[in-house]
Amino acid sequence: MGRWGSGKSTVRALYEGRLAEDAVRRRRVRTISFDAWRFGKEEVKRVLLRHIFLELGGDDSELRDELYRQVQRHSTEERPVSEIVADLKACGRPSASSSFCCSARCCS
Repeated sequence: MGRWGSGKSTVRALYEGRLAEDAVRRRRVRTISFDAWRFGKEEVKRVLLRHIFLELGGDDSELRDELYRQVQRHSTEERPVSEIVADLKACGRPSASSSFCCSARCCS
């Protein structure tokens, strides 16, 4: 990470150039480029993980199906109202483990 013009792309290009010259490492290492600036309004972590999954050969429809199953499973799970209210109140607030949401149930 660094501000614009600090050389991030240059370092990446040098690394990829050296990797291309090394047949052994080229078979074991794969580079993945991701433009985080394109996703300023979205939760970047989620978009990055999806991007990596797809770049490594993951199937987008399989991913969507699994995410749908997870949402269905959580939406039909019985939970106390007080727990649901606490989750809703916590959404969007920073937590100790994440700068986004403290509950995977409400924002995942």
